[in-house]
Order: sequence, then structure tokens, then C-alpha cells
Amino acid sequence: MIMTKYLKILMSFIVLFSIYSCYEADNFYADLTKIPQINTDKDFAYKATYFVGDTMVVNGKLNAEQNLEIKIGGVKANIFSIKKIKYVVGTSDNPNPNADYMEQASFVIVKEMLGEQRTVTVKSSDQEIFGPSVDIIPDHDPNGFDKRLMLSKIATLPDNAILISCINGKGDIYYFDSLTESIVRYNKAGEKSIIISKNKPIMLNGALFNYAELTAGAVTPDGSHLYLFVKNTGLINVDLSTRNAVVMSSKTDMSTGPYEGNIADVPMVISSMRADNGNNLYLEINDTNFGKKGLAFYEKTTGKLSYIVNSNSTLPGLNTYYQSFHFSPEDHLVYLEGSQFSPFVTDIILVDIKTRTIIQTLIPKIIGNEKKLNLFGSFATLKTIFNSASPDRTFGYLPQPDKRLVYLAFQNFNPFTDGADVSGTGGLPKWVVMDFDKKMSLPLGLGKFDVQDNIFQPTQSLLPSINIRDKILNYDEEGNIYFTVNGRLEIAKTKTINP
Repeated sequence: MIMTKYLKILMSFIVLFSIYSCYEADNFYADLTKIPQINTDKDFAYKATYFVGDTMVVNGKLNAEQNLEIKIGGVKANIFSIKKIKYVVGTSDNPNPNADYMEQASFVIVKEMLGEQRTVTVKSSDQEIFGPSVDIIPDHDPNGFDKRLMLSKIATLPDNAILISCINGKGDIYYFDSLTESIVRYNKAGEKSIIISKNKPIMLNGALFNYAELTAGAVTPDGSHLYLFVKNTGLINVDLSTRNAVVMSSKTDMSTGPYEGNIADVPMVISSMRADNGNNLYLEINDTNFGKKGLAFYEKTTGKLSYIVNSNSTLPGLNTYYQSFHFSPEDHLVYLEGSQFSPFVTDIILVDIKTRTIIQTLIPKIIGNEKKLNLFGSFATLKTIFNSASPDRTFGYLPQPDKRLVYLAFQNFNPFTDGADVSGTGGLPKWVVMDFDKKMSLPLGLGKFDVQDNIFQPTQSLLPSINIRDKILNYDEEGNIYFTVNGRLEIAKTKTINP
């Protein structure tokens, strides 16, 4: 009897414990179902980068009816839409996937959310979770425009014009007109002036100097000096206040050196150049006869020339491949576009002019299977294709002070060959500002750049196709960009479109 009594008590305890355990399990399961979930599958995940003013959409089991709250960087979102959408659950191994439903919350990104790697939190039923962080960026560069941009023509270039470099931030354009043997300047207002002509000649050692065979030239940003490389003469420096010239180097046979040292002693064949207000020169050396190719720096205070980089190991400097180069005297560096680290990705490296060392690198991510083009945001999130050999993908680049590099992205984006979703770009083509100090890429203006039926040449996919390369030339105080278009037929610039 006693044993039976204890057995009944034990059984009662077990039953009560089981009931309590089931109750606790039910409560635990109920608590789990209250925890919101964010769907991060590629078809439903939110983007890594948003502009202020964009609509962000978060998908998942959000439990919207339980006081749903979403915050970006601690700033509460004003959710304007919540709806249920179908979600198919299954794998390729499952021929009969299940259909389920989840919630979709939409809200507008506001300026208070600005910043890199802002936390994303979703809270409902007093349960809070964290989603992947996002970059919230301005809708345009601080030095750019809060309006759309269009192409505006300034002047027609004569046939066989030779462009003369002058990046001074004032919108000035210089070129040599071989038909009239004159050097012409256009200012940003489109006003034309003749700098050098038969009536305003260059004088060398008291005699008229024939510069008709010039192949490259540069004007200092302040407009005080003109540098020309003339076949069979060499490198000359012209004081534009007097038009008197001096020969800096007359040696053009690069079969032997010296390749560095006093500039008068160094043979060189210059194909392009840039000058600064200190009368320092930044030179592209390209002697096709002897396969000598590189970038060199002439320092006025020492009178010496030294190589920065070369693509021929017989020359001094950093030996590296580059597809294009862009000097930035203000930042004492040169940007090189090439494939330094992978044959499948075109990157941009920054090389210090004096130390000849790589100081920074930008390697965009491959667009990949997600097929998402990302031109803007943190450098770490960029997914794009750099290729200035094809203006259809990249036209430019234009260096600006404070380690900024401007280019035009995708005048013609081919979804079959480039294969990506462009919905997050705001429309293509697009002027892009890459800020290497902030490691951030931003639009120069809002929306799509209106090319006005013009083409940056040489195009590979548009008509007509002209095998003459257009060139980016200058910028002005307002931030407008100056360039040639239609195979150097015209000079044009960006211009804001009024609403």
C-alpha cells in the first residue's frame, strides 16, 4: 500500500512536470516566433549602399503587427508601406518547393542616416535583431551639383588640332591649329583668343622659331609659360609675356642614355606633358623607335629629370604596366589605370612622384553572379568595370586636388556583355567622383547625364564609330567638366539642367 501510494505521488509529479515542460516549450517556441527575421537571400536582400532620398525595402518575417520599428544608424525609419509578398522556400534538389509569405517594409532614407557602415536594426514584439550594415551617402558630391547635367557645346575644333594641356580649374582650353600655325585659347565663357601666331611669333635667340612640327604641349595653370616638344628641336620653354623661348633639351635619340640627370643631358621623345605653376613638368616619354616608354618628372629647382614609372625595364623608375595615366601635381602623385593585381580586373593605383612607390590602390569587385553594378559608396563596396580604352565603359579620367578623380561611366551599358542590374545607378551615363582621401565614390550630379545625341569616341558599340580618341580637358570653379566630343570635332562641357 505504501509503495502504491508513493508510486501515485511520483506519477502525479511526472504528469505535472510534463505539463509544465510542455507549457515552457510552447512559451519558448512562441518567443522564437516573435523574433523578427531579415531575408538576406540575393533576390530579397537590401542593397549595400543607398543615397539620401532613396527608398529602402526590408524583407522578412518582420512581425509588423507587433510594433515594428526599423532603425538605420540609430535613426528611426518612417515606414510608409508594409505588405505581404510570396516567398518560395526550396532548393534545386526539391522539385516541389513550398510557397510561404513574408512582409516587406518600405521607407525613405533621410539625411540624418548619413554615414558609412550604418547599423540596421529591426525590432518587433520587444525582440531586436541586427541586419547587414549599409552605407548611406549623399545624392551628389559636395563639390558637384544638386541638379541633372547635360552636354553643352562650346566651339568646333579644326581638323588635325593638337590639344595643349592646361588643367587649371578655370575651364581654359588650349590647342594648336596646324592649318593656321596658331595656338588658340578658349575660356570657359567660350571666348576665343590667339596666343601664338605668325603675327605673334615665338622668338628663339632673336630669330623667328618654327614650331609647326610640335607634337605635345602644356601651359602652366596661371598661363605664364608654354612648353612645347617640337620634332628635331626638342623641349622648349616659352615665356608668354614676351614670347621668348629657350631650349631646355635638344637630345631626342633615346638609343643611349643618360636617362636621368640634368634635363639638358637627357634624351627624350615626349608624347604628352603637364606643367604646374612652379614650372615643374610631368612628362609622358614614348620613343617607338627604341621601345622606350615611361613617365618622368622634371623639377625646376634642381634642373633634373627623373623617371617615376616605366613599362620598359631598361628605363629607371617603378617598373609596372599601365593602360592610362593621369598626373596630379597638387597631390604629388600619378594615377595609373591597369591590371596590377589580376588580369581579370582593371584597377587604379596611386604612385608618389618623388618616392616612386605605390601609396594607394583601388580594386573594384567583380560584378559577378549577383549581376549588380555599384558605382557609388565606399570603395570597399564598388562593383564596376574600369576601362578607359573603351569610352563606352569609361571616359576620362580628370584629376582634381585633394586626391579626387572624375570620369564618365558607361556612355553605353550593354546588359549582355556587361551583364548587370543598373537600377541603383540613377541612370547611365553618369559622371563619377572618386575621392581617394575619403575612399568614397559619389555622383557629380543627379540622375542621368544627357549627352544630347553626342558620342565620346572611339565607341565600340554606337554609330557612327570614329577612330579618334576624345579627351577630358579641364574643370572650372563651379565644378563643370570640359572635354572633346564626336572624335575631337567639338569642345564641350557639362551644364546643369534647370527643372
